[in-house]
Amino acid sequence: MKKKLKYITHVLLFTLLGNTIKSIKILFFLLFVFIITSLKPASALDTTESFSPGILTEFEGYYICDWEYETINRSEEFLLGGGITEKFSYYVTFAFGQEDEEHSSTIKTIGGIGLGLVWTAVEINKNFAIDLLPFFSFESNKISDDQKTVKPNFKGFSYGGSIEFNCMMLEIIQPYFLAGYTNYHNSSQGSDNNYYDDPFEFPLSAGILFKIKEGVDVLAQLDWTPSEDNKKWVETNRSVVIGLNVMLSENLEIILDYWDDHLIHTHKNWGIGVGAILAL
Repeated sequence: MKKKLKYITHVLLFTLLGNTIKSIKILFFLLFVFIITSLKPASALDTTESFSPGILTEFEGYYICDWEYETINRSEEFLLGGGITEKFSYYVTFAFGQEDEEHSSTIKTIGGIGLGLVWTAVEINKNFAIDLLPFFSFESNKISDDQKTVKPNFKGFSYGGSIEFNCMMLEIIQPYFLAGYTNYHNSSQGSDNNYYDDPFEFPLSAGILFKIKEGVDVLAQLDWTPSEDNKKWVETNRSVVIGLNVMLSENLEIILDYWDDHLIHTHKNWGIGVGAILAL
């Protein structure tokens, strides 16, 4: 009986190890594919959920592009994550970017390595949830001599967190609210090669998720970002965001969104985003 139990234990351990190695291989293969195909991701409109338990159970890639006056900004982000428990997850992010100004050179941004946690601190009968989202990231702040590349020198960083309230009492309409705080340390390089702290920000978001049918959601969200230098409502950056989230399969979700901030003030700044979430 003992030998049989020992054999079963070994089989389970080798199976678990094999699945973990397989997941890691799949994860790095997907990351490689995303990089070589030049997918340029960034955060798209979605609510927050903890990841499935496991070392690596979540892969996300986002692309975002916005137009402001004569400048086109492209930003990108990859996310690798896993669940420590069902309600407590971790993630690592890698961010990139590119800024193209008309009649000017292109500036590329390399870096933006981040760490974060997703903790569903409160959940009541699947009807109400509060998520806590602390994070830390290195900022790309060192400008190259030719003024064309910005990369991290690992002296500039940001930290902060946010709290998300979700109400799921109604199946069709689900309101949510986000309140955050971000502090920047030595994240901007001046012309004299000295580094300065950017103003801290406390972004706020209020939105509603509409369930059109099984696996298809539409989101409408209002964002505004007060900062240390810009606290008045009339002077605060604000935007309206519309998103479409579609589950293509049990493990793959596609996220599309469009935002515009000259709907509520005079700036002509608008953009589009696309994201993919793959549960491993």
